[in-house]
This record gives sequence, C-alpha cells and structure tokens, in this order.
Amino acid sequence: MKFLLFTLLFAVSAQILPRIEEDYDRFRGALYRTVSDEDEGGDAVDSSRFVRDPLIGDSPSPIPSRSEFRRRFFRNTGDPLLKPLLARLQMIARLTNGIYLHRGLTTGSIPPSDLIPELLHLGPVKTSQLTGVNSGGVQDAVTKILKNLPTQLEAGTEVTEAEEALAGIEKIVKALDGVEGPIENRNVSEFSGMIEKLSTTEIEIGAVADLNRLDSRTFFTKLEDTVTPPDHVDAGTYFKNMKIALDELKTTKSKLDAAGRLWTWTSFKSASDALAPSLKISTAATLYGSSTKTNHWSVYSSFMDKFLENIAPLKFTLSDLHLVQNSLLAHHSLLSYNFTHSHGLPNGAPDLARMLEDLNGDAWLKSVVKTDLLVAAFSSLKSFELESRKVYEQLGEQVLTELKPLVSVVEKLSGLEKDAILSGIKALETLKQPDSSAPSWPSNLETEVTAVDTSFGELQKKVDELLAAVSVPELVEMCDAVIAICDEAKDAADRTVQVTNFNNYEKKDELKTQVDTIYELVRQINVARGDVKAKAGVVNNMMDALTTYHSDLGDVGKYLDGLQAISGLKSVLRALPVVADMRKLNQGNQDSYSAGSEVVKKVVALKETFEKMEKSAGEMKGASTPETDALELLKDPGRHSKTIGSAVRGIVKMESAVEKKLEVDALVAGFDVVNKSLDSVVADVSKMYTSLDVFQKSVTVPNSTTLADLSGTFQKAKQVTGITGDLQKLGADVEKLKEVEKDNGKVQKLEKVQESLATLDSMDLEFSRYHKDFDGSKDSLVALDTFFADYLNKLNGLEKLGGDKESSSLLTFIAIALFTVLVAILVVHVVLFFCKRETFFKIYKCCRRKVPGAAVNVTADLFEKILNQLMATIKDEGNCAEGRGMTEEQRRNDEWYSDGWNSLYPQDDVYVVNEAAHAEQRLTEYRFDIPLLESTRVVLTGYGNRFINDLYHANIFKLPNNRELVLAQGPQKESEGKNSTIEKFWWMVKQKGAKAIGMLCQLTEGGWFRSMIEIQWQNYSDQSCEVQCDEYYPDKAGESKQFGDLKVKCLEKNITLEGRLEIRKLRGQFGNEKDFTTTHYSFNGYGRRTYPDFPDLFAKFMKKVLNEPGTPIIHCSNGTKRTGTFALSAYLIYDVAKTGLIDMRAALVALRDSRIGCIQDSNDYAFSSVVMFEYMADGIKIKNNKVQEDYTDMKNRWQVIHVELARKESNQLQAPN
Repeated sequence: MKFLLFTLLFAVSAQILPRIEEDYDRFRGALYRTVSDEDEGGDAVDSSRFVRDPLIGDSPSPIPSRSEFRRRFFRNTGDPLLKPLLARLQMIARLTNGIYLHRGLTTGSIPPSDLIPELLHLGPVKTSQLTGVNSGGVQDAVTKILKNLPTQLEAGTEVTEAEEALAGIEKIVKALDGVEGPIENRNVSEFSGMIEKLSTTEIEIGAVADLNRLDSRTFFTKLEDTVTPPDHVDAGTYFKNMKIALDELKTTKSKLDAAGRLWTWTSFKSASDALAPSLKISTAATLYGSSTKTNHWSVYSSFMDKFLENIAPLKFTLSDLHLVQNSLLAHHSLLSYNFTHSHGLPNGAPDLARMLEDLNGDAWLKSVVKTDLLVAAFSSLKSFELESRKVYEQLGEQVLTELKPLVSVVEKLSGLEKDAILSGIKALETLKQPDSSAPSWPSNLETEVTAVDTSFGELQKKVDELLAAVSVPELVEMCDAVIAICDEAKDAADRTVQVTNFNNYEKKDELKTQVDTIYELVRQINVARGDVKAKAGVVNNMMDALTTYHSDLGDVGKYLDGLQAISGLKSVLRALPVVADMRKLNQGNQDSYSAGSEVVKKVVALKETFEKMEKSAGEMKGASTPETDALELLKDPGRHSKTIGSAVRGIVKMESAVEKKLEVDALVAGFDVVNKSLDSVVADVSKMYTSLDVFQKSVTVPNSTTLADLSGTFQKAKQVTGITGDLQKLGADVEKLKEVEKDNGKVQKLEKVQESLATLDSMDLEFSRYHKDFDGSKDSLVALDTFFADYLNKLNGLEKLGGDKESSSLLTFIAIALFTVLVAILVVHVVLFFCKRETFFKIYKCCRRKVPGAAVNVTADLFEKILNQLMATIKDEGNCAEGRGMTEEQRRNDEWYSDGWNSLYPQDDVYVVNEAAHAEQRLTEYRFDIPLLESTRVVLTGYGNRFINDLYHANIFKLPNNRELVLAQGPQKESEGKNSTIEKFWWMVKQKGAKAIGMLCQLTEGGWFRSMIEIQWQNYSDQSCEVQCDEYYPDKAGESKQFGDLKVKCLEKNITLEGRLEIRKLRGQFGNEKDFTTTHYSFNGYGRRTYPDFPDLFAKFMKKVLNEPGTPIIHCSNGTKRTGTFALSAYLIYDVAKTGLIDMRAALVALRDSRIGCIQDSNDYAFSSVVMFEYMADGIKIKNNKVQEDYTDMKNRWQVIHVELARKESNQLQAPN
C-alpha cells in the first residue's frame, strides 16, 4: 500500500514539474529584484538620521530620564557587530508593528482609545480619564486649604495641654504593644505552671538517662589492665556489659533526633517571653501620671472637628492626583512595560516616528521592502505621530518631581479618619482616671527569669554537643568492631584471645577518647539539668509576688484595659504628628504645592492633543488606497508583530547586559555576605556572560536582503543563559535576615544586597521567556519576505499573467498544493513515528503497543521448584557433602554455597568483546569511562538546540515480558573536562515517559568499593571519591531546582522501608514545554558495603519501582555494578514467572547483550538470585518446612558471604596507604 502511494505521488510530480520550470524565470523576475553590490554595502546604520529630530535621538527613548539611565549604564563594551545587526532587527520589528497598527486602525480591530495610552506609555489610564481631572479642585486645595492650615491650627492652652496628655498616652500605648487579654487581675497561671514544673522535676532526656545506667568506661579500664588482667569469668562479664553499653551508645543519636528540642512549651519561646507581657504592663503602669491627665478633651475634640472638616475635600482631590501621578509614573518608568499592540515599538510613539524615518532614510531597509510605496501607505500615521510629540514635550522629566510634594501632603491629610478620631477623643473624655498609683514590681524577678533562660540555653547547648559527639561517622563503625569482639568472647573457651584482640584493636584509643567525651558531656548535662531546676526554684518562690502585683494594680489596671479598648485611639495618635507638621508649613512648602498644581493643569491641557490623536486614528477606519489595501497581504500581522518584537527585545536585553557587565559584576560582588543563599545568582551571572561572549563572537551581519537569513541570530540567542531564580523572593529572604541580624554593619551590607537584587530584577535578565519568540521568528521573517515580494507584485500589476496562462497557473498551483499537502502529511507522520513516537501513539491510540504489566504470578509450588533447581545446581558445583555422614555443625560450616557460585560464575561469564559494537567514546558525557553499546543505547530526540549531541550513558534492557528498563550512569554536573548531563537525564525521563526512577546510590558515600568494571577499563587516581552522583533533584517537598531552562519541583516526600527508601513525587518542565511527573525512589540501604544489608527490603524496593507504569530508569554511580544486579534480578523474576524454570546463564547473556560491565563477579551473581527469591517470597506462604529451612539456609549462607565481604572491605579502608 505504501509503495502504491509513493508511486502515485511521484507520478503526479512528474506531470507537474515541467510546467513549474516553464514559468520559473518569469516568476522569479517578478517577485525578486537582484540586489547590487552597492545596495548590499549601503548605509545600513545611517548615524546621521538619529539626530535629525530631538524626538528621534540616538537613544531608545527621547525622554531625558531614559537617556540618563542609558548614559549611566551603557559603556559601549559590546561586540561592534552586534550593534548594526540589532539596528536592522529593530527596524524590522518597528516596521512589522507599523503594518499591524495600520491594518488594525483601518479595520477597526484596534480601538484608538486603547492604542493611544499604550503608545504614550500612560499605563492603564485612559486619556479621557486624565482630561476629566478636576484641576480647579486641585487648585482650590492648594490656595484655600493648604495655604491656611498653619493659621487654622494655632493652638490655645487647652489644646496644648490635651496634646501633651496624648503624647504621654502614646508612650503607654507603645509600652503595651503586644499585650493581649485583660490587664487587671491578669492570670499568670500558665507561666507559673511552667516555672513550677521546671523547679520540681528535672528535664527528662531519655537518651541521657539510658547512658547513665551503664558507663562503658569502666569496662575499658578493666580490659586494658595488663598488670592484673581479668580472668575468664570477669572478662566475660566485662565484654557482656561493654556490648550493652556500646549498643546503647549507638542508639543515642536516633533517640536525641526523635526527642527534638528540650523546650516543649508552645505558648512562649522562653521564660522571659512568658514574663514579657507582665513587664510591659509594669512599664506602662509606671508611665501613668499627671502628664497623661487633662480636663480639656471636649475643647480638643472641637478643635480637631473643625480641622478635619476643613480638609475633607482633599479626599476627592487625592483620587485625581493619583490618576495623574500613576500615568506619569508609567510614562517615565524604566521598568518592563505591558505590551498589547506595540511589541515592536517598546518606546511607544517615538519608535513610530523612527519607523517612518527608517522607511525614508535607510538604504538596507529600502532594499528589503523593494519599494517606496510603503511610505505612502503609512502617510496617514504622520499626523498621529506629530501630535504625540506634543505630549512628550509637555510631560518632561521634571513633572514627577514637581508633583510629588503635593501628592505626599494630600495623602497624609486624607489618611486621617474623622469618625475614628472624634470617637477616640470622646472615649478618652469618659475614661475614668485612677486615683491610686501603680504597685511595686517584684524585686529581681526579671533577672532571675533571665537566669533560668541562660541555664536552659546552656543545657540545650550541651545536649547539642552530645548529639554532635554521637553523630561522628566513625563512632558506629568503631562500636561495631568492639561489639564483634564482645560477641566472639561470649562462647569462647579462652577469652584471653578476645582481651588481646580488644587491646590490639587499632582504633581502641580513638574510641575510648570519643566515649570519654560523650560521658563527660552526660555529666555536664546532669549538672545543667540541676542548675535549671535550682534557678527555676528561685523564680517559683517569687510567683506569689507576681500574682499579688497584678491583683494590686486595681484602678491602674482598669485604666490600662480601658485604653486598650478604645478602637479609635490609634487614629487619634496618628493625627498628632500630622497636626504638628501642618503648623510648620512655610512658603517653600506652599510653592512646591503650587508647582504640583501646575503639573495637573498641564496634563488636563493635553485634552485637545489627545482628541486630535483620536480623531486622526479614527479617520483611518475604512480608508482605502491601493497602497494601504495591499497591506492585507501580510496575514496575521498581530502574531508576527508580537513574535518579532518580543524576539528583538530579548536580544536588546542581552546587549544591555553586555554593556552593563561591570555594573552587574559589582552588584553580585557583595553577595557573599548572605553566605551561600545567593550562590545560584552568582553562578547564573557567570554562565550568562560566558554564553553572551560566545553569542557575540558568533554574530554576523548578513549582506542578504532576505529577512529569513536573520533567523539564525535568534537561534544562537537561545543558547544565552540568564538569571533563572526568583530575585524578588531572594530579596524577601534577605529582608528576613535583616530582621534577625543585630550587627549594624551586616545589616547595611544586607541592605546593599537588597538594592542589588532589585537592580538586577529591573534589568530583566531572565532570557528564557523569549525562547518561544526566538523559535517563531523564522516563520515570521519568511512571511515578511513573502509579503514584501507580493506587495510589490500586486502594486506593479504583475499578478495578471493573462488568459489561458492564468488558468494554467491556477491549475498548476492547485496541483502543487495537493502534492505538497500529501507529501507534508506523509512526512509529518514519518517524523512523528520515528522521532516523536509517543505523540504518534497519542494521536493513533489504536496503533499503541500495550506496555507489559508489572505483576508477577508466583505460587508456593513455583517458588519451591525454582529453589530446589537452583540449590541443586549450586550444591553440585560446590561439591556439597550433605548426606555423607556429616554432623550438623560440619554441615553448617561447609562452604558449598560460596564455592558453588565461585564455580558456576566462570562458566557463565561471557560478554561482548566486539569493540566495533561500541558507541563513539565521549568522555565529556560519561561519569565513568565504560564502553557503551551502540545497538541498545538511549538516543535522545526532540531536544532542539539544548544539547550538542544525543548521547547519554544509558542502555535499554528488555525483560522477558517485553517490558523495558533503562540502565544508566548517574547524572553529573559541569566540571573540568565534563559536561553537565543532568538536563539530558531529565530529558531522557521525559522522552521515555518514565514514571519511576530507581536510584541505587547516595549522592555521597565514603570510601566504598572499587568495581572490577572500573579497573578493567579505567584506572582512577581517587577511588575513595565521596561524590557518587551529583544532585539532580530537590530534596524536600515544596523545594525546586533549576538546571538551565529545566525546573524540577518536589511535590511530596515520604520515607519508608525502615528509613532505607526515600520516595519523592517530582514534576519537571523544560522552558515552556508541557510538564511531566515521575516518582523518584532513592534506596540508601547500601551504606559503605557492596550489597544491601537486608535483601528483603531491597526486593520490596524493586517491587515498588517495577509496579510503576512506563519504562523505569535505574541508575547507580557507574551504571553497572548495582544497576546490573537490579537488572539481572528483574530479568530472573519475570523469566521464572514466564517459563517456570531458572536459567542464570541465559539471563546474564541477555543483560550483557544490552549493557557492558554488568555482573562483575560471583557475588553479584549470587546476590541477584537471593533478591529474586526475596521478591518471589513476598506475598506467598511457604507451608513446606523443608523448603522453609532451605530458603532460610540459603539466606544465612548469603549473609556469611556478605559479612565477610564487609569485614574485608573495612580492613582495606583501615589499612594504611
């Protein structure tokens, strides 16, 4: 069927191609004019045209503030080629936007009332709103209200006395800030209950109490005694008790971690915090006196009523002032602007003027558009542009400065709440004044409470030191070594051997030092607990005095409660400094307010200009000329305007970043004051300038007048990295640091960091937001090329090719179109199938292959059969002597199990030796130099320009049920000689639709095994390197990490399998592409040993991973050692379930046919089988006692191998280099 389809398509093309060739030269001549060398070398950047008019200067905006901003930051340090190229791009962006505006105004799709404020940068304010401002009301506010305030606010004796009383009351209110609940007869039972508990019972610390029961130091001393060494019986007792003590020591860390902080009261943070409200009340009570009393509240109320009545009209004036101020702020703003219709005119109306100048004066642009008729088409915009100049002339930089004082004073006065103020004064008038004075505060109470906090802090410090001491990494290892000696001594016939081994243990003295430190801290903690109890007892004895103090407050307490209850009191106090400021107004203040009033009059006076602009734009609707009608040949001009305008703006930001490099470097230089919380910003800046340097050097200025040739610039721009973090959030984090920092010097540094972050944020250096427009730019540029040719063609009448030939051309066009559509459909389907197969299957679900299920059907009978089969083979290979008259002890000590595997593995040990089958070696992409099979490697697709190649060190391994696993090396970050593969790893997750990631190593592990596969292909200088895998995912729920344009967020995190498995739900997103989710399973049960201590937990982990849908990705550090045992175990599980037989050799061959280096020795072989049985045993009940015994025997024999490996490994680590 496919053959017939191709035959048909080629037959059609054979018929129509000659007819295309026949008219090709004529079409070419009609559509494209040959550009002469003189045209190509024309004045693409005519500097003279930038100074013809003050409105069209050599700055991106004629507004002085913007020009000054550029002069302050721009140092002309960029690559000289970037500037002329950018000038051409900006011309195209302006012209495209001009075509869109003309079509929108002509068709009526763009309302002039929306366009005019946008081009004038007035923000969301409409011109009709500005011209509707009551400038007369603003003038009255200045001449009739503000001017007379100093005279109106002159105060008599009664008002002065009332204001002095308010000043005293304000001190009381500030002293009571934060006090909640009643003051009179205040209940302090919660505080006293806490103190009583601290004074009568010592703070319980379970881990310390357990250590107090048995001190291992005694047994160290006894066993070290060489003068009178312990006899056999005493040595047994010492070893027994030492083991108990060391076992207890090993659990101390987990107990302390579980217990958390010692302070358990949630209502307050400390004893001083609990006492604070009472102290505030005491301070407030002592402030009450004659200075807070007055009998003139009614006079003061009348005074304030008159004042507030006079300034009431200012509330209406304020809305007008805000309207004018907001429009002027938008007009002069240096921040990012919201574009709707002017994406290619970032500076608004001045850019529209510049567009008209471009068409008249730029040789290169003329050669691009191929005609002068566009100038005629845009003539209707000329009057519109001329009127916009008047607005810019009126709204110079000074207007904001002149308006600010008036807005500030009106805001201050309008903020006074008349009803609240008068009700507050009325309440003060009726508030009963106490006759009695405040009682005396309990002597030394505050000092003694502080002493309790100090003692408690010392106790917590000692507990923290204990936690640090028991968290020393080597402590558990040393304890285990001595416990092993204790275990040997338990049933030993002669314990002198164990005593000698103990004294010869090379880390005995180090362990003894650690133990001495721990028990000394325990002693200090016991002392500190007693100290807290004693000092709390002193405070407890003073509790009655505190209770008496609150009860004796009496009328003073009622008065303070009354003040707290006055809802309008804060409004009264806020008015106090405002009134004082208004009395001080002088002639200078009045002049500044008059200047602000004049600014409002200037804005309102622009009404006629705005109306002319709207009229000019309105008259364009429905207007028709051949030149303007031909503009409709550019289809969807709004989309092209937005795409090109935004893409060009992105490159403008990049050029700006280059020219500001010195300033940016200076800004980030001070970030070290915030430790490492801003490291990501510093790193982003460094990467940004590296990529910008590459971008600049790659830039060329094409001689071509075909706009599509400029599209390469935008693709190169995509490689430029920017600042990806949330700078505003970082600024908020710095603010939090300021709040807790007490060092004034550091506070000042933090303030500079905040300013730097705000400046960086204003530079808009997040370039990834422009990637979509970079990608779409080529289509828009091609559309413009076609438009300019079609525009010229239509206006020159070349579209009429005459009579029959016109019909022939139509038929030819139809045939070409049909042929093109058929070929396009076929190509799209082929590309989808081979490059985007997941998308293909989403569209054609009927073609989707079902993903094999993860379920494995295992019965007790099958388990027994496989166990018997494999154990018979191992016993035969290991020359098992079972049944030959052996005793039970001899049978246990028989090493047939390890011997059997050592014999079986060499027989099955086959692997790929054909180096021609290996993929091209690329060490920059490899964490370890291990060959990669080409036939099964994961080939990355659809990544665009993100990566320089399609390689990630991973292979696809197919299980017997046709399910696939991806076996991979761990991701690596960028370092010397290495590229970052983190983004590639996550692209592989996205591409494969992986719903599970199985991670078999920790990010760092100390001194672990050196695998044979590493020795075989690569000698390493540092085999004890702790980093096993670079961090490629966020750790905690809610956290995110950014890698280039990839963002990975942790949605949730859980820990299971006795703490050995961390499960994270992660969501990733590349740029603007669709996000994806996966579950990350991190198994940390390996520790420092080669294999997990508990194979049954490893099997449960495997089951969780394999039960996830899709293709799981499994990785360790090198992608072979641990990953290989996982893969072989999985293959055996599914193979046994499918065939009912076990074939270790076939499984090994299948694995190595997919990935080189897996299963490196007989122990890997044996462990894989153990995991298989643990996996099968989970969920079935073994009723046959003999089978259960054999199963248990097999597990025990594996543990013997495992423990011996661990011991050897430990000895190797301890051995001197």
